[in-house]
Amino acid sequence: MDGLVTVPHEEGLSILEDELYERIQRFELIDSDDNVYYESSIHASYFDGDGVLTVTLIIPKENHFTVWNKAVRIKSDDGLIIADILTPAIQFVKGVGGTQEVKLAVSGEAGVINFKADEYITVIEANELFLKPLVANTNLNIALQNNLIDKQILLAVDELSLVSLSQRVSNSEEDLNEILSEDFVNKGQLDEAVNGIDLTVKANKTEVLGIGQTWQNMTANRAGGITYTNINERPIAISIDHLFVGTAYGYLTVDGVRISSYRITSNGNWNIGGSLYAIVPAGSRYRAIFYSYAGISWYELI
Repeated sequence: MDGLVTVPHEEGLSILEDELYERIQRFELIDSDDNVYYESSIHASYFDGDGVLTVTLIIPKENHFTVWNKAVRIKSDDGLIIADILTPAIQFVKGVGGTQEVKLAVSGEAGVINFKADEYITVIEANELFLKPLVANTNLNIALQNNLIDKQILLAVDELSLVSLSQRVSNSEEDLNEILSEDFVNKGQLDEAVNGIDLTVKANKTEVLGIGQTWQNMTANRAGGITYTNINERPIAISIDHLFVGTAYGYLTVDGVRISSYRITSNGNWNIGGSLYAIVPAGSRYRAIFYSYAGISWYELI
């Protein structure tokens, strides 16, 4: 009965559409006469390694049911029916049961746990949440290693040599350069070997400062003592030069926290300057304060 797949019940669609997956907490066993003969809490609800909403439930093997099972019903914490899953005709007599797995036709982020009844983890959950991703990463590493060996970039060495190599790499930059000059690596063919294998870490461009942003002169639109809000969906940077004569100071705050400041005294009649800088998260408020100044230059990375 493991690995049952079903589509959601209409009654429970509101919970799934609102992504309230943590409310999926109960299950019932339905007999051939459509009667509920056993109910309990599910063991866990999570998105498996393929991003499919998965529910695991445990039917105690010590129970002895003589009725024929017709379906498994998944329910919310307040009794809404999430799904009815038809099963092969089976009697959960003593010794039959254990951990069962149900998959709903709902996708999400792989590896996310929505609900767990306790701190324990079943074999099925361990395989879906941890072993599958581990195997996938291991297969990627093996593919890269074999590709390097096939292209004669990495020589096959014994385990002791690999340990020695690892220790030497961690010792110093000089050791690393020496290793790169040896026969372990053919540097000239390295780019060709990794071509086609995606080893990059892809950043979310809406969250990383500096990607696709440019410095903009905001002097005409900014003034000291006024609070501004970063209305962008990503962080921005603020850089301000403050020109003055004599003694002056200034500071820059983000959400009321003083991020940068200065205090400078000039003994002549010439202009000198101070600088303020801060990173402003999306939605945060920022303000600059200046005392005794001849002018400012205000730039923002947006």
